Amino acid sequence: MSKTKQQAVIEATSTKQGLNRFEAQAIGDSCLNSTISHLSKKGYRFRTEWESVPNRFGGTTHCNRYWLIGKPQPKAQEATS
Repeated sequence: MSKTKQQAVIEATSTKQGLNRFEAQAIGDSCLNSTISHLSKKGYRFRTEWESVPNRFGGTTHCNRYWLIGKPQPKAQEATS
């Protein structure tokens, strides 16, 4: 079974290198900030850092690099009396 886009992003952001939007294209994500937003709503937590990367026009482009710092915690079962 192949992994989903969200699974690929979780895996890539779990590395020491992290992931930015341009690197995300190589793993099939064309809008990383939206994927990060969806994962955050599911309880995943990310560290974000701005960086400058070279662009094809000889300048630099600013983007975020993301690292996974926390996964959703299972909800505690309510005690029954």
